[in-house]
Amino acid sequence: MRQRMSSSAALVVLVLAGLMSLALACREAAAPDVPWAAMQFAPPARFTLWWRLAQACSGTTGDLGSVTWYVVPNTNTLSYQGKQVYAYWMGDPDRIVVADVRRNDGAIIRHEMLHALLHRNGHPRAPFLTSCGGVVACDADCLADAGGYVPPPATAPELQPRDVGTRFEAMSLADVRDTSPVAVMVTITNPRTEPVWVKLAPRESGDFVHFTFGIIVDYDDPERITTLDSDEQGSDRFPLAAGESRRWVWDRTLDRGRYGIRGYFNVDTTARQVISIGQ
Repeated sequence: MRQRMSSSAALVVLVLAGLMSLALACREAAAPDVPWAAMQFAPPARFTLWWRLAQACSGTTGDLGSVTWYVVPNTNTLSYQGKQVYAYWMGDPDRIVVADVRRNDGAIIRHEMLHALLHRNGHPRAPFLTSCGGVVACDADCLADAGGYVPPPATAPELQPRDVGTRFEAMSLADVRDTSPVAVMVTITNPRTEPVWVKLAPRESGDFVHFTFGIIVDYDDPERITTLDSDEQGSDRFPLAAGESRRWVWDRTLDRGRYGIRGYFNVDTTARQVISIGQ
């Protein structure tokens, strides 16, 4: 014989069902695309420096503290809007989700920070290529969205590395104890109002590898080199659009102390600048 549910029992069932629906709705409304396996984390100190870099290149300002960060453990990529990505940003409120293997990748993190600063999806050319190219990662989809780089005509004028005004800016954190994240942004600029090629010297005579951007770091003594790092390419010509600036970022953690830093582009080296970490 079927048992009839009492009115009080039915009320309890309805209330529980309502609470469950509300809980699911709250989860969906608060974080519609944050994976269930994602774990929230506090941004480490280097994120503060990377945020400053993204602000500096884009000319925008924002509050890093307004962004909530998530990482999905044991992942190489994340599924987002039908694609496999390393990270993604969502607004209202600002949230950034990162694949585990990319949580310390400065260029990837700065790319998502730029989305948060701009408060928009998509990859407009001005911030992602013109202003922050080389500071933030820009993969094939990003390049296609932004319009990509258009090489100069083969017959465009050739400049020497010394002609493009190689310079750098070093950033570190003031309040440190033993170590500090450090970021160095090396920049070059085409001084002409027409596209040009920059003629690169080979790494060694007869070599097919050509240095582009690089950095030299010493222990407060030009003879005590601690770091030599660079980017390189096979071609002996580097393209620059009319008036275009290109950037390259080196970011590491350094111990307390004084360091000499020189940036370079191919054979053009900047003056040495000394920075102090924790002193």
